[in-house]
Order: sequence, then structure tokens, then C-alpha cells
Amino acid sequence: AREEADPSISSAKLAAALAEHVPDTAAFVDFAEADAYVRTAGYGMFDVVVTMGAGEAYKVGSALLEASS
Repeated sequence: AREEADPSISSAKLAAALAEHVPDTAAFVDFAEADAYVRTAGYGMFDVVVTMGAGEAYKVGSALLEASS
């Protein structure tokens, strides 16, 4: 957030490490991209979607919950 960017750390690297254990893992550069992916991925009632990040990252999950209700 306010720290200087560390090129050895990224959401893409985290997603790649997770994908070794959870194949359907992805990282996105912005909220719109994440939202569009999740809405079209065909997830069902028993699937779990995890969003994480700093600041306003919670808005993706909130928007998806609002859209599904």
C-alpha cells in the first residue's frame, strides 16, 4: 500500500504458488477484471471464492454477493 514496491512479491506469484495445490487459481490487476472473471466462471452454490488484498479489495466480494441475492 504505502511501502515501496517489491518486485519479488506479486499477486501473480502468489496465485502461481497456490495453483500448484488449487488449479483454479487466478490473480487480477484490477477489480473490474476480477469481477468479470468470477461472474462468468460458472461457479455454483458450493464453490468458494476468496478475495484478498489491501484497501478496497473487499468490494469485489461485496459486489458479487449483492449480484447473487
